[in-house]
Amino acid sequence: MSTSVDGSLLLRLGPVCLRTSARRIWLAAGLAVAVVVIGLAALDTGTMSFGVGEILGALTGHGSYRVERVILGIRAPRLLAGMAVGACLALSGAVFQNLTGNPLGSPDVIGFVTGAATGAVIAIIGFSAGAVVVAACAVGSGLLTAVAV
Repeated sequence: MSTSVDGSLLLRLGPVCLRTSARRIWLAAGLAVAVVVIGLAALDTGTMSFGVGEILGALTGHGSYRVERVILGIRAPRLLAGMAVGACLALSGAVFQNLTGNPLGSPDVIGFVTGAATGAVIAIIGFSAGAVVVAACAVGSGLLTAVAV
């Protein structure tokens, strides 16, 4: 690791060079610690309360059968699914903002959500449609709004 002329940090691994600042490294480390702490709190959320030691024991395979079954069978998959959905939403927002060239660009700002809701309302009120038809109309009208925009 070395420092460049402008004060940014350079990390070289063979032909790959990563340029960043100390502030970004500290921010990423702080966010990683926050994710771990919030994740442990989420693993303790439920009708059965466990201590941090019991949760860590279950995650490492040294917990009791009951704790492992609750943590690994119910709470950890729920936590991982929530983290994956959040990561996908963040990534899709970044892609959307990059494609539109607008840092405030999101489907609700541009009108996709309103277009999809309009299609769903028309299907519900106009045709007394069921759930599948309403969903299809919402997707279709959202796509039409995207084309129009």
